[in-house]
Amino acid sequence: MTAIRKLFLALAGVTVLTSGTTAFAQVVTQPSPTEIACNASAIATLVRVQGKTEQIGDIILTCTGGTPTATGLQVPTANFSIQTSQAGPGVTSKELGVSLPAVNGGYPYVESLLAINDPIPAGGASSPTAYNPPNVPVPPLATSPVPNACPASNTGSCLNYGNSIGGGAAGNSYGAAGNYNIWQAYLTPDGVTHFDGIPVDAPGTNASFTIRITNIKIDATLLASYVNTNTVFQSQNVAVTASIAITGTQQLSTELLSGIVVAFPANGIYANQPVTIPYSAVCDPNGYFSVDVMEGHAAAFKRRDNAVATVAAGLATPPTPGYQNSFASQYFTESGYYNPLLTGINYTGTGATSVGLATQGTRIYVLFQGIPANTTVYLPTIAYLYGGSTVDVPTWLASAAARYSSAIPSGAVALVQTAADGSDAISPIAPTGTASLGSHVPTEANGGVNGAYTITVTGVTSYLAVYEVLWSDPTANETLHIPGGVEYTAGGPTYTIPPSYLTATPSLAPISSTALGNKPEVGAFTPGDYTYPRFSPGTISPLNEYYLIGCQCDLLFPYVVDQAGLTTGLAIANTSVDPYGDMGQSGYISLYFYPDAGSTVGTVGTPLVATTANKIAGGDEFLMVVGGTGYDANSSGALAPDPGFTVGQTSGFQGYMIAITGFQYCHGYAFITDTSVDKLAEGYLALVLDERFLARDGNSGTSTCGQGCVAPSQVHAERLEN
Repeated sequence: MTAIRKLFLALAGVTVLTSGTTAFAQVVTQPSPTEIACNASAIATLVRVQGKTEQIGDIILTCTGGTPTATGLQVPTANFSIQTSQAGPGVTSKELGVSLPAVNGGYPYVESLLAINDPIPAGGASSPTAYNPPNVPVPPLATSPVPNACPASNTGSCLNYGNSIGGGAAGNSYGAAGNYNIWQAYLTPDGVTHFDGIPVDAPGTNASFTIRITNIKIDATLLASYVNTNTVFQSQNVAVTASIAITGTQQLSTELLSGIVVAFPANGIYANQPVTIPYSAVCDPNGYFSVDVMEGHAAAFKRRDNAVATVAAGLATPPTPGYQNSFASQYFTESGYYNPLLTGINYTGTGATSVGLATQGTRIYVLFQGIPANTTVYLPTIAYLYGGSTVDVPTWLASAAARYSSAIPSGAVALVQTAADGSDAISPIAPTGTASLGSHVPTEANGGVNGAYTITVTGVTSYLAVYEVLWSDPTANETLHIPGGVEYTAGGPTYTIPPSYLTATPSLAPISSTALGNKPEVGAFTPGDYTYPRFSPGTISPLNEYYLIGCQCDLLFPYVVDQAGLTTGLAIANTSVDPYGDMGQSGYISLYFYPDAGSTVGTVGTPLVATTANKIAGGDEFLMVVGGTGYDANSSGALAPDPGFTVGQTSGFQGYMIAITGFQYCHGYAFITDTSVDKLAEGYLALVLDERFLARDGNSGTSTCGQGCVAPSQVHAERLEN
């Protein structure tokens, strides 16, 4: 017991120094040979400021000295309490079980662990997954015991007995039969993680032992003010630190370690507004877009655990979770230490309450809005990450044909079925077809969807697409490239489709919000919330991804009349067939007659509207006489009244008229005849009210529109075209 008391006295003299992302502690006291001397360190991590369940770095105490416990005697115990420095309580380590324990004051068991001497299975622990070279197990050290977790968790009932070797050398007491080396924590509402009744066996003067504390998660959204989420470049000038209070049994006084750097805040996700916005008119509707989402830092996108999904024919197959049972390895996944071979409370199995196992990998939540009616949106079931290493990737990824700016994929995500908040177990969506889009849509070999397996979204104005990370490179900032296709099926007069932007709003998911999925906040001691990781709603503004404009051309006839012996004849030509590559469009025409004060029909400010019942084909013309009926060419080429017009509807009209056509490149001519003397009174060209960027280019208006493009609902560039 004297040795344990001296352990705490030695720890009281620790000063923390920082270097890079690793925090070290040095002993500044000079202990006597019989005291236990320790230093503390932490392998600091980057925590995403959008994340509510971000794992901090492991805290490691390395100790030497003291007197080992004699054979057969009970090893003295100590209690460890860990508190982190972010605003609090803010600790969100996963709670275990659906009911609270009767011990520990009813506070919940959590997945946080304390391990001594980094226990490793006898055959070696799983190393981080790589495909080439193969995943070779991490061999145990001479001092590494076989894992033996305390089955009663943190009740203090899992006691060890000495073997005179102590806690550090080969054959140390933590590997002796019946002795334990892994303990679970419980969490109190003040955000303090507790380990009670931990046997601390002095290693002696010629050996050392380690105490590792892992699987502690925090709410990093409380650190968002220290990070600029509008850029991928970070200024990590604020550290998350940890303090450890240590108390011993038999009246040992409280000692305190503080200032151990365990994490730095960093951005998790970022996206730029597109430099150019693809657009098309509904009469030539096939189009494309892409949503590009970047990691805020290199390890922001993580798969669920050490196992890797397979992909075939556009469908991902999730694997059984892979062990992460090497304490000293960095797996760069959403899971922490995970070893289902251990016995005890919530170690076994692959369920949502398993110690250390995340419920899913990082998910990228993309909310598409502004989908016009009669529009089909195509999305890939598998999308790719670019910008990282292509070495040691899964074989299915190495053989992927997709390219993005000539780059080869370094990672991949799968489209998954989820709840409204992006949660639920991984359930990849199977492809339902291929996009039958035009030749201007990029092929799969150029990062596109033409010929790739896709799902379709129809009949909705918004759609939530959630992609889960299957593989990523933790050493590089990668870009997730989600190519999409748009296809419009015209119904009725196409110009009635309002011009609109298809927007995409990305965020990390699942989102921790009671407004989505009615799930409670994590860390609130609510046993029903087992979704890990979990994020706050993102700060990225909606991205303008695609611009669908009505397939229309607008004409202004400044003066038309049918009274006092004056009659107006109108001709509207559909010139969408031309020598420049435009192959022709067909559409309806609506005429809006605005009467003036001298008109004998209608009311000033209220138009008289007539719409053709027949489409006007490319290369054809629409002819009519104001006050009569509309005429167009039928299949035989003869003129016939259009049933969309009522005889005499505009008889006695005087004013101006705007014609909206369901095709591009319209031109009009009006002629006014004085019937009393049978001579032409006036003839003029109609004014074309056109978008400035709808120039003839052989693409029927389908192109890319830069940020300077203006929606038709905002302005018409009025000009006279000859």
